[in-house]
Amino acid sequence: MTLRHLRIFVAVYQTCSITRAAENLHLSQPSVTLAIQELEHYYGIELFARIGRRLLLTDHAHSFYRYSSHIISLYDEMEQSVKNADASGTLRVGASVTAGNDGFTALIRRFQSLHPTFRIEVKIHNYQQIEKAILENQIDLALIEGNSTHPQLISQPYKENLMVFVAAPNYASLPCLKEQFKTAQDTTSPPTKKQLSVRDLESCDFILRESGSACRSLFDSLMLLYDMEGNILWESSSTEAILSAVREGFGISLLSSRLVQKEVSNGSLMILPIQEPLLSRNFSILYHKNKYMTPAVKDFIKLCQEGAT
Repeated sequence: MTLRHLRIFVAVYQTCSITRAAENLHLSQPSVTLAIQELEHYYGIELFARIGRRLLLTDHAHSFYRYSSHIISLYDEMEQSVKNADASGTLRVGASVTAGNDGFTALIRRFQSLHPTFRIEVKIHNYQQIEKAILENQIDLALIEGNSTHPQLISQPYKENLMVFVAAPNYASLPCLKEQFKTAQDTTSPPTKKQLSVRDLESCDFILRESGSACRSLFDSLMLLYDMEGNILWESSSTEAILSAVREGFGISLLSSRLVQKEVSNGSLMILPIQEPLLSRNFSILYHKNKYMTPAVKDFIKLCQEGAT
């Protein structure tokens, strides 16, 4: 098998079409079909199920694609490294939404100051999409919340990420919490000093990140731990939209303490005083276990670790 076979397979996999793959590669359709047949015969597997004129991806195709894309990427990196002695190139960096809002642009700027000839391509999505991009070699590495359990991926913690429940300043007036504060009304301590339990939040409306995000996964796990339903009123992939809704008193949210520092400092939001230990989840550097670690990738990882304050 040759690199040409792998490039043809990747093109067919990505388009699910012999015709479109042939057009993209400037090859004839019979040449593309023959290359796929040769691959299937050589490895003794079916890569595409043929139903009429449609191509459906098999489980073998998904596995073969991950290997093929990394082999092609490694070859291209070698070509670029050998042909470009000045160390110019492209670094493809991903980030989950929370990680992408936590000093990410400053990190990119620091990298560019070290490698001014490099082109930086960035993808910011929720965790599931970032993990998929790493597996399919669409990005070189990524910054995420938490750790990956995927056997093909390595997650290297580099910074602590404290998770907190936040609400508008006068959270004692929230309908779901009024009952909890009745017992504090006859004391000398202000109601807003009353400690809350996670269970006290059961009847509250929550404004949360979308399913597939690390924040949402953590919230779902917490609800399962306390055997709570969690009334999710709003869902958004935008952190700014969530912060705005919480400031307006539509509900409470679970977010990274790093993302709410400005709002807490200026008094537009406050952290709910939860009795249980605060939730902590690391930020991690995510990359494929078979990824060739170029000097540029190593420098980016070093910058992450140095900036972990």
